[in-house]
Amino acid sequence: MYLNHNKISTIDSLAKLLNLKQLGLFYNDIIDSEHAMTVLIRCTKLKELAIDGNECAKGPEFGYELLMRLPSLKVFNEEAVKEMDRDVAGQYYEMYELPVPQPYRPETQVASLLKSAGDSEAGKEKKCVRFEEVNADDIEECGHEKDLKELNSQVMQLDLEKFKLEKQLTKNHYDDVYSENERLKQQLKNMFSVMEENEHYKIELDVLRMSTFDDRTAEVAEDNKRLRSRNGELQMELMDTKGELAKLKKSVAHLPNNASAQQQALLMGGTMLPARP
Repeated sequence: MYLNHNKISTIDSLAKLLNLKQLGLFYNDIIDSEHAMTVLIRCTKLKELAIDGNECAKGPEFGYELLMRLPSLKVFNEEAVKEMDRDVAGQYYEMYELPVPQPYRPETQVASLLKSAGDSEAGKEKKCVRFEEVNADDIEECGHEKDLKELNSQVMQLDLEKFKLEKQLTKNHYDDVYSENERLKQQLKNMFSVMEENEHYKIELDVLRMSTFDDRTAEVAEDNKRLRSRNGELQMELMDTKGELAKLKKSVAHLPNNASAQQQALLMGGTMLPARP
């Protein structure tokens, strides 16, 4: 059955097609992933499924759960399903310590509900009568069709609630794991910084180990020589500065005490400012 590009938003009717083997739902409007999952897992004979392009199938968790719940699925989104794909899906649930989804088994669930219903109604009058020597082929349903429909509806509702709880658990666990991963990333980043710093120190240590005492002595002597040369240059600059300062002081010594500040500045190399009107 190929229903691609049909703007389909609900697939409830597919739950009745128990013998469906091929299903194409590419690029429709299916949004609710939880409800879509409860319907698809009932198609236990499904071998090929294409559901990409729908909002419900955006996350990888949807595909992982389908692979776990539909063991008969051989082709998913036009790609062959390999054993490694199911291994990856199983490892996803193990890594996040989540319950592994199991294939849908309607017979077991209905039988369990029937048993619980029978226990709760113990002591009531039974509507079906069985005889001791009756062949299995001669047993009739005795009016249980309506009860079975109701039980199937209850099973679907319970599956939906279970899927919602598992989804919520997955989200909460994902948030915790995400925070933990961010913290580990920061620690790893700090470790890389320390490693780079250690590498730098290691290079310096290797250089020191490779050099002899004479080499290091010569290097220190060269540094001292360079520093003494620079010190001499600074001393000469200081003496030149002192000489220039003495000349300036001598040039302004003959000026009267009432000489204007502008004249003194001019003699000391300043700029004459215009007089105020």
